Amino acid sequence: MKSRIAYSVVGFFVLLITLALFNQNVNLFDESDNPTIDISAVLSGKEKNKGFKRAVRPIQFSFPKDHGTHPDYQTEWWYFTGNLKDEENNNFGYQLTFFRRALTPDQPVDGSSWRASSIYFAHFAVTDISNKNYHSFEKWSRATPRLAGSDNKDLHVWIDDWMVNSDDNNNYILSSNSENISVSLVLKESKKIVLNGNKGLSQKSDELGNASYYYSHTRLKTTGTITIDDKKHKVDGLSWFDHEWSTSALGDLQSGWDWFSLQLSNNTEIMIYMLRLKDGTVDPVSSGTYVDKSGDTVHLKSTDFIVETKEHWKSPGTNIKYPSKWTVMIPKYNIELDVQPVLNNQEFNHSFTYWEGAVKVKGDNISGLGYVELTGY
Repeated sequence: MKSRIAYSVVGFFVLLITLALFNQNVNLFDESDNPTIDISAVLSGKEKNKGFKRAVRPIQFSFPKDHGTHPDYQTEWWYFTGNLKDEENNNFGYQLTFFRRALTPDQPVDGSSWRASSIYFAHFAVTDISNKNYHSFEKWSRATPRLAGSDNKDLHVWIDDWMVNSDDNNNYILSSNSENISVSLVLKESKKIVLNGNKGLSQKSDELGNASYYYSHTRLKTTGTITIDDKKHKVDGLSWFDHEWSTSALGDLQSGWDWFSLQLSNNTEIMIYMLRLKDGTVDPVSSGTYVDKSGDTVHLKSTDFIVETKEHWKSPGTNIKYPSKWTVMIPKYNIELDVQPVLNNQEFNHSFTYWEGAVKVKGDNISGLGYVELTGY
């Protein structure tokens, strides 16, 4: 635990130093005694974004190039989650996410490695469901070839020895190692890429430009190993990949979001995000995507789905109260699903604090697994 805290502190000060080097007067932090970063501030218009492009209209996506980085936009993330099982029927959830945050639209010209124009940070978590343990880690770095970065031609993102690549067969290769936890996974496409929102333009508030470019790989057959305390588990299952890039995606009245990615036993998938307003209501721009068995999609407006919270869970570490059980309904497809965490305590509590965890899904003659993310609570 001491080494984990020490690493988090080091990453925290790397961020402060990097911001200072660029004279960024950015209010990233909340005003409590806990110096966590306000994720809604990072993704809103509260920071300087002059000189960056904004997502204002649909674009023509091109792969594999769009798996890579988009430095003209201020914020970008590559998000992998999955539910896996080993040969002894032990179950695991995992999250590996890389974030790029540009500090200036200008690229360094003097060759100094300290004049990087972006910072990278990554979140890694494994939920050991059978043993009811949740393990989480983070890393921070400025963008330099030896420390962190991303390719602009294909999927290649890394911080130190945490990395995601694509191989010659268009598989995704994930590798991460921290303390006593590591993953080494191969993710193989079983459905085509899905463009969320309006042909990949995902609106996040009413303001023009408060949007992201957002696509998903919703069903990736996954094999590999998860190692916990020197015990190697050979695993397989399903993963989900989200990639988004934007500048100022959230509005001033929004406080956070609830995001669901559900993989169902009938070979369909559902993605829903609900953007919460500060008055407690759900922003009408909230939306989702329904993916049928063949991989074809239907865009879901906020009026197309209903999410009812059935229970809450209060974190013993932060005293934050999170929703912890839901009923998800999509009436036009006659879908009604009970969604429940496999483990309540899946709170990621490092420089950012939010809840991200594996969930199980059950309905009439259907079941499934997925992930839920809860921010801004």
